[in-house]
Amino acid sequence: MGCLRSGCYFIASLFVAVFFTVVLAFIGAVVTLFSSGGIQGSDFSSLVDTIQANPTGVLIGGGIGALIGLSVMIRMMRRASDITWLKRYGTRITATVTKIEKKSESYRSGNTTQYRTYYVVVATWTHPQTRQIHTFRSDHRSFKPKKYAPGSGILVLIDPQSLQRYLVEV
Repeated sequence: MGCLRSGCYFIASLFVAVFFTVVLAFIGAVVTLFSSGGIQGSDFSSLVDTIQANPTGVLIGGGIGALIGLSVMIRMMRRASDITWLKRYGTRITATVTKIEKKSESYRSGNTTQYRTYYVVVATWTHPQTRQIHTFRSDHRSFKPKKYAPGSGILVLIDPQSLQRYLVEV
């Protein structure tokens, strides 16, 4: 399962990296065209002509896009690796659900604003030796996890050496 997860994360992150590179390369070409004063008489009907006329902007924008895409790719691959490691070597504990947060965010899709609602399970656990309280937050879920009410137990996989590395099993 870990190999499948890593493969899916890799494909998704590669798509994101390519997307950022292409979009910012085109934006770089357009910005260079505007800044050089060459906007008079320019025809944006052909994407290829616009990009070929402004190679400097394409390289700068594409480079920035590639860096952003690469950082997203690294973060996604690291998370996949952490999940695989936690499922194989992590310590399973039972935390107490304190609340389920309902969050909403907006994004533009064409000319309309779309809203996406997601849920995050928040749970706490008291370390038996240190008596220190730790709070864990699940990944975003598009559905409300009905079997986890405040006060119920939830399984969390932790790295005993670094409690910042965990996975709430929703």
